[in-house]
Amino acid sequence: AVQASGAAFGPIDVWVGSDGYVHRVRVPTSVGTGGQAAKTTLTMTLSRFGGGVSGVSVPPASQTADASQVTIPGLGG
Repeated sequence: AVQASGAAFGPIDVWVGSDGYVHRVRVPTSVGTGGQAAKTTLTMTLSRFGGGVSGVSVPPASQTADASQVTIPGLGG
């Protein structure tokens, strides 16, 4: 689906700390279809490596959705 959309990625920026871990990743994306164009940038900041996880629970199935078969208008199917 990504190839069919004509999406382009990059350049991808990665920040590696002195501890050897990746601390930030930035991925610019552009897509154009039907004379329309869109650009986005996803930035992920990572921290607390090796730390415990708290305050997170799996939601009940009634509050989730399977998005594996979802199509996004303009990105093909």
